[in-house]
Amino acid sequence: MRLLFIFSLLLLYSCGQSNRELVINFENSHGITAQSKVICNGKTIGCVTDLGQVIKPNITVNIHILLDIEGLPNDSKFIIRERDLLSNAIYVTKGKSSRYFSKSDRITGKIETLNYIQRRQF
Repeated sequence: MRLLFIFSLLLLYSCGQSNRELVINFENSHGITAQSKVICNGKTIGCVTDLGQVIKPNITVNIHILLDIEGLPNDSKFIIRERDLLSNAIYVTKGKSSRYFSKSDRITGKIETLNYIQRRQF
């Protein structure tokens, strides 16, 4: 029980208000929930804080990024895919642009699904 409490505090701290926020539009939430991880190069860099209003046909997913937004090139890609058997995450592939995301940018993410044969190859 203590471990669960400590884990919850760490998760809330890592997604605190001091982090930068980006809004990313996805086709649907595809299993993403508040507190789902945002991962870049194998490291957790943030988490989903809210699944905003459903804007047909897209759902807006608000994520806090632990990096400064200025440090994330504006050609970076955001993909929802399976993290493990029980959860999905948003994976960030950093771009190479010399321009960076700002809080007001409209960003569209993608959803990637793996079929059973693809999963077995990992």
